[in-house]
Amino acid sequence: MSRGNRLHSQLTFLILAFACQFSAQSAKADEENKYEVVFRDSAKVELKNGQDTLVIEAIDALNRIIYHNNCIYKVKLWPRVDRWYGNLGGYNAAPSYFNKDGCNGISRIVISEGQIHFDNREFALEWLSKRPRSYNNVHGRQGLVVSWGVNLQRSQIGIDIDLMCFDGVPFDSGMEKGEINKFYNNEYKNDVIYKCNTVSKNVVDETVKIYTEDWKKYWK
Repeated sequence: MSRGNRLHSQLTFLILAFACQFSAQSAKADEENKYEVVFRDSAKVELKNGQDTLVIEAIDALNRIIYHNNCIYKVKLWPRVDRWYGNLGGYNAAPSYFNKDGCNGISRIVISEGQIHFDNREFALEWLSKRPRSYNNVHGRQGLVVSWGVNLQRSQIGIDIDLMCFDGVPFDSGMEKGEINKFYNNEYKNDVIYKCNTVSKNVVDETVKIYTEDWKKYWK
């Protein structure tokens, strides 16, 4: 074999090896997101809305650390078996007793994290515009939407974490609100947020139906 052919073979081998490694890493990432959560392992995201700042750290698929107002809280997501308002992912309803001795009066983290899927831009923008008015709402142009609010009477912080997905990719609303600072982890170099999972048309249609009915009842 000539020197040129050997060099070509070596380059071809390296390219194929890199492609296989990248494919394996992508498959691993997709496989690890069987719960349809938002943040990759070791992700850390800082969210700012006016004077309030919230930091969310993903220890692994289901464990989160919340930093707020000089306090640190640990919470574990419970994987959903059935979708709730189109969202699978995980949640924790914090059913423990109200402990007034928690950090700054907060002892309960009521949290939901998951992906919500759309195929109609107008409806997706309407959903975004109807985030809870009493909460801090932060969103960027990569589909990440985080809302949080403090309820001292219930000793809790309520946190909703959504990844808006549009036809299988993160939704670009063309708008930003607040500030999002992402800290990349060592394993994934592209982003701290998972790719959108693939769902059926039935999931999207049911999401539209549920929210449309809900808005008619409660949204004024």
